[in-house]
Amino acid sequence: MLQTPYEILVTKPAVFKREYHFLKDEKIFGTITAAKSFRPEIVSKSGDEEWKLTQNGWWRPSFQYVGSHRPYAKGKFRPEWNGRLDFVTSDGSKYTLKKVKWYLASTIWYKDDKPILRINPIHSFNNKRAAISVYVPGDPNIWLLISIAWHLYLINKRQATAAA
Repeated sequence: MLQTPYEILVTKPAVFKREYHFLKDEKIFGTITAAKSFRPEIVSKSGDEEWKLTQNGWWRPSFQYVGSHRPYAKGKFRPEWNGRLDFVTSDGSKYTLKKVKWYLASTIWYKDDKPILRINPIHSFNNKRAAISVYVPGDPNIWLLISIAWHLYLINKRQATAAA
């Protein structure tokens, strides 16, 4: 049985800035700042964790993440065409990202076929951008998983805007 999830609310405090605040109990849990360049990259910070995620390639893009601390120094991943991503950390933990409602861009991270966290974008004109439900609060990779999913969400949103 699933534990009662705690919620993380994603907000964008300024319209013309590319910074997102992740709020837990109305306090900033972490921030993600997207670069203003043609190459999609973000820098995510939460407590003592800091990650830099970049996209490499155009036709078949791969993504690279670099941590400012150990044990996750550097790694690469490539999502499948349907949005599924199988991800293995350096400690051997295996995670899977799946889209569950493609029309809402809702995604879930799984570990051993059990949900770890769910990201539900909020499509509105206010500063709220998403609600994240965390089902396993003690997982040490939560912030990295949130950063990867949010980076993929921003890239998909950017591509949809360019196509429109």
